[in-house]
Amino acid sequence: MFVPDTSFKAGDWQDFQRARDKAISWLRSHKYAVEEGQKLCWGPAFGLDPEPLSYRDTDGVSWYNCSIDTEQDYLRARVSASY
Repeated sequence: MFVPDTSFKAGDWQDFQRARDKAISWLRSHKYAVEEGQKLCWGPAFGLDPEPLSYRDTDGVSWYNCSIDTEQDYLRARVSASY
C-alpha cells in the first residue's frame, strides 16, 4: 500500500507518518469491505509488503510505501523515487 507525496508535505517525515497512519487506519477499518469487493486484501491477515519503498508514476507523482517506519528508510525512499 502506497501514499502519494501529494497527500503530505514533500520532504516532511512527520507529515508522511501522519498520512501513512491515516491510510493504514482507513484500510484496517474497511478491511472486510475491501476484501469482499476483491480489491486489495486476501485472507485473514493484514500485512504490508515492504518493497518497493517508493516509485514515481508516469505523471511524476512519487508514491511511498506505508511499511516505511523509520526516517532513514523514508529518506532512502525519497532518493529512489527521484530516479
